[in-house]
Amino acid sequence: MEPEKKTNIIKLTIIALAFIIDILILVFIAYPLYENISTLRQQIKAKQQEEEVLKQRIENLKELEKNYQVAKEKSKMVELALPDEKQIPEILIQLENIAGENGMTFSEITPGTAMKGTPGGGAKTPTVSPSTSASGLYQEIPLTVKIAGSFSGLKNYLKSIEKNIRIFDINAISIEKATEGKVLNISLAITAYFQPKK
Repeated sequence: MEPEKKTNIIKLTIIALAFIIDILILVFIAYPLYENISTLRQQIKAKQQEEEVLKQRIENLKELEKNYQVAKEKSKMVELALPDEKQIPEILIQLENIAGENGMTFSEITPGTAMKGTPGGGAKTPTVSPSTSASGLYQEIPLTVKIAGSFSGLKNYLKSIEKNIRIFDINAISIEKATEGKVLNISLAITAYFQPKK
């Protein structure tokens, strides 16, 4: 054979071998790498979806925390309106402060007894204290409060009790004119409430 043909055959053989090696590299190295890349892309997509789900859960948790804080504040308001203990000293201070704020003179409070009877007359008898509601959810604390002042002061006093966060019921009012001036002696039968711990 001629040397030129031999050289061409060697070149063609080298090219064919290079082509076969390239194909083998593609089949055994590049294609698995491509499949790995494809798998990694799918994993990245799955992780991104998981991240979105986690972000949504975090948002839900933040919303729940916000709702919890609102409910906690409302719970505090309920505890103030209907505490779990009698809190007689606090009741006395509240009623005395309300009287002072409305120009009334606070003269006496008797916890544990309440006037029964019709306002402006009728028999007044003490009742047992504290009593439990029919549902058993709360207990009542009857009080007799004696204050003195003007009629407009009494009106403002009653409005302030109505707006007070602690729940009070006015059951009876007895009004007598004092011996001097326009001062009225007022006796109120008030019921306060509490919800004992179970």
